[in-house]
Amino acid sequence: EGFQDKLDLFETLLLFLRDVSIKELENTPLTEEEYANIYCFGKVMQKLVSDNFNPENHWNYNDDDMAVIADVHTDSNSNQCLEEGVGYPLEIFVIVNEGGTIRITQGAIFAYYEFLQPIANRLTDEAWREMLTGDSPPAMPEWANSLMDVNSTQPSFIEYSPDNLYTGEFSMTEPSPKPTTPVAFRLRQNYPNPFNPETTIRFDLPENSYVRLEIYNLLGQRVATLADSRQTAGRYTLTWNGKDLKGNNVASGIYFYKLTAGDLVHVKKMVLTR
Repeated sequence: EGFQDKLDLFETLLLFLRDVSIKELENTPLTEEEYANIYCFGKVMQKLVSDNFNPENHWNYNDDDMAVIADVHTDSNSNQCLEEGVGYPLEIFVIVNEGGTIRITQGAIFAYYEFLQPIANRLTDEAWREMLTGDSPPAMPEWANSLMDVNSTQPSFIEYSPDNLYTGEFSMTEPSPKPTTPVAFRLRQNYPNPFNPETTIRFDLPENSYVRLEIYNLLGQRVATLADSRQTAGRYTLTWNGKDLKGNNVASGIYFYKLTAGDLVHVKKMVLTR
């Protein structure tokens, strides 16, 4: 029962984060209830990772170390295994728009490591934590340099953290209902992008109009038609399965989807990866 509760909470958290991310990408202000849930993020994560949750003491957990490791591949020829682990958090700064105010926010991201280790000396989580905090911690993979300066100074590991002073509790909030009729003609970016095997395309139609939604390749050839009829005003969601007009799978590459409604034409780019 307790495990099912965690799964339900995790699902609720993911749905909430998805909805908030969409609003932020669309530059839509968050509600006070949504901000309250964001403040509860630390509490929710504590509940998810602990198997000894005490509602009377939110911050007393028996498994409160984020550094974990696992061997994901074993090579019997070399007697080595590939270890993949996450370490202690790295700093990240993000510019956000909060209710019309631009702020620089500070947060944390996972530190990722991968390296070879003798099979006879596979690492436990405890041994991994000792290695990280020891005199010779492993280096992060070279590709991390494309995302950050791995040689930059990071905050020292804090073993003891203060309690979260926010007293609210996380709860799923129902999104505010959108007006049934859009106020402007809008073609949204497909999701996911890149995609495989299918992607979703949404558009807003503020008035009744004849609508065509077509897919073109880089040569300007029409490969698919998703809509070709008169539509009433509203919000529409269509799916392209990566097939052409004959039902054959198209090749990986860049494609354009073109929405025509009356005299208005919008075009956006998407990427299919097989």
